[in-house]
Amino acid sequence: MFIDKQEMENGRFMSKTATIKDIAKEVGVSETTISRYLNGKFEYMSEKTRKKIEKAIRDLDYRPNHLARSLKSQKSMMIGAVIADISNPFSSVTIKGLSDRCEELGYTLLIAISDDSAIKEQKQIQKFVDNRVDGLIVNTSGSNEPFLVDLMETNLPMVLLDRGISGNKIDTVTTDNYSAVQQMMSHLKEQQYASVAFFVDKLSNTVRKDRLRGFQDAIRDNSETFDSHVYSIPNSDRELIADSLKDFKTYPGPRAIFCANGLVTSNVLEVIRENDYDLYEDFSICGFDDMVWSKVVQPSLTTISQDSYTLGKEAISQLVEKIEKPVDSHMHAKLTLFPGKLKIRESTTYQKKN
Repeated sequence: MFIDKQEMENGRFMSKTATIKDIAKEVGVSETTISRYLNGKFEYMSEKTRKKIEKAIRDLDYRPNHLARSLKSQKSMMIGAVIADISNPFSSVTIKGLSDRCEELGYTLLIAISDDSAIKEQKQIQKFVDNRVDGLIVNTSGSNEPFLVDLMETNLPMVLLDRGISGNKIDTVTTDNYSAVQQMMSHLKEQQYASVAFFVDKLSNTVRKDRLRGFQDAIRDNSETFDSHVYSIPNSDRELIADSLKDFKTYPGPRAIFCANGLVTSNVLEVIRENDYDLYEDFSICGFDDMVWSKVVQPSLTTISQDSYTLGKEAISQLVEKIEKPVDSHMHAKLTLFPGKLKIRESTTYQKKN
């Protein structure tokens, strides 16, 4: 709550709710600028101003009047987010970004889990629609393209998070997966690996497909440098991982395993240890998602870090802009790509040192 200084001086510690006027005075901008910020309209606002407004909102404990806003605008002030796989560490950080940005913009975030099921995804979306959410964030299973396109045609504001659909027909916020794979493959080439294997779960979404495409293109461009193989590991089947490791062990060394996401990396590491393979002599390992344990395991893991928190915040910012300023659903969809960051550690540098 905002404490009025005059009331404090008079010995009365009655608190009052901070207003847009209070925020504007604190930052030194107009009330219109604050209103634009709250509505996600940042076109003519510097990053410095945005940060100052964000800080003032926290310091003054600003709370928008949701009831008044919803009655005036005929909006529910609720956003529904359908998350495909809550077990993936990527998802928890992304949800934090979604939640924080919703709070900043005065919206309530509702979360539903689809468990990577197309049927569950449709059911959860329908529940949100029935409860009159103002917009949807969809981290799609990858098998609902016609359903999502039809939903877009109803002009319900929607942004796809992380996973898109073919043809980029709906606004999507994701990592530049293709370029990130190219970075990793350039690093493995510099480290003089003779063989590289790509371990990937079933190719059910655009993220995995883009990563595989990046790998295959890098191999094609370096066909005289690498022997390679793609191992498909549906549902991270441990027996299939063990068989794949046994097969890849027959390839020329030194050998590097490139895992398509954090869950695959975790499962491959476990099977490597269970089968007494040596992480230096038999295989090196690297992959997507810079998990908290990536730096502390031995050897520490070379990874591609995704800014999943920023992905979540940006998805909400774009969605709120669509809610507040509706556009024709037939307009060309926007694809927003955030770069992945290669973090080189011991797991792929041992060979060169020795």
